Amino acid sequence: MIKLISFLFLCLFFQSIHAQGGVDDWMTEQLGEVTWLKTYEGALADYHPVTIILASDQKEMAGYLIHKGDPQKHRLLGEWSDNRLFQLQERDDHGRLTGYLTGKIKDDQLDLKWISVNQDRLFEIHATTEKLVKINKQAPVAEWIVISSVPSMAISVQKIGNGRVAGFVINDQSFMRFEGACMDGSCSIWKASCRDASGKEVNLQMLQKSPLVYKATFGDQSYTANVAYSSPLELRLKDHSAGFIDLIYPKLESSVYNNWIDSFWISDTRRLAEAGMLDGAPRLAYRSSGWVELVDETDDYVSGMVTFLNPTGSHREAFMLLKKEGQIINPKDLLNAPEDFSKGAEMALASADQAYDKVFYAWLENVGYSVLIPTGKGLVMATEFNTIYGDELRLLSKSESKSLIRKKYWKYFGW
Repeated sequence: MIKLISFLFLCLFFQSIHAQGGVDDWMTEQLGEVTWLKTYEGALADYHPVTIILASDQKEMAGYLIHKGDPQKHRLLGEWSDNRLFQLQERDDHGRLTGYLTGKIKDDQLDLKWISVNQDRLFEIHATTEKLVKINKQAPVAEWIVISSVPSMAISVQKIGNGRVAGFVINDQSFMRFEGACMDGSCSIWKASCRDASGKEVNLQMLQKSPLVYKATFGDQSYTANVAYSSPLELRLKDHSAGFIDLIYPKLESSVYNNWIDSFWISDTRRLAEAGMLDGAPRLAYRSSGWVELVDETDDYVSGMVTFLNPTGSHREAFMLLKKEGQIINPKDLLNAPEDFSKGAEMALASADQAYDKVFYAWLENVGYSVLIPTGKGLVMATEFNTIYGDELRLLSKSESKSLIRKKYWKYFGW
């Protein structure tokens, strides 16, 4: 999944410049007569916009790595390579080594890795020039789609601004993650694949026939599907040389929900600012990525979860927004008794397929389920997010779910 966060999302802006046009005094000192000069724009670690300027006299190479919003230019030095496989040193204004860039450079594309001085941090950089822009702009959006199958299915999808899609397919028996891609510039056609409860891979294809209607093909069956709810996706970024944070979330029409989102963003923004004020703070030492996923939506409520990754580990928290009441509820507060959460976690683990992936099941058995999300199909039990294993989400049946939740809340879920 998850580099959803994988599941997550920035359009690149590209620009090409000609030799001699962007060479400054420092670059001139490092090089002789410049015969090659390129400016690349792209993203570090999937999301974070960077500009890379490189010039060469066919013997040496010099240039800069610049984070968007950071006034400091990090200097790049290395030898010219005929096959364009490079290792460049990255230094600050005082000549101190701050990292390395290794990888492949073509005239119109960069595929590099940034490595810290002590080699304990590594991030990929993908960038290109204006020549490669081929897709139209699209507005990132989260959609809740109801498929007219028997029994009915629902899709929660995020159409991310870089042409990717990610989300869930939910039916009465299972809860399935998927990742996929837009097939046109407006993402009115997209496809993805997911695995059902037995581990079998299933293809999902979506053709948008109007703003609110899709033709959905799931496996070898086609259905009419309707967009019941949609919300714009909001992407927040803060980036400087000490590190970066990002948060992507559906922007719902609720001040209570938006204030809840702010509480996560503000705390990580403060930590990043503190990291940047430390003397001699290492390059890109602080990283935090967050995302919000909607698991169910009706006229009465929205349920989902927020996930944050930062240097100290991961944090995942479920929520339920009551739309009419303007109230955020922790789903654990819906339980008959606190110990019912453990019962739900045990039922979810008992239904997991041990034979499908023994190594994954051993991890699952160790970490257990720590998040509970109510839906109209039943309770979804989820694990914390792990950078190696991803996560596991398991749908409990309605009868199992009803035994755990106070009866006065059943009306919200149509139980």
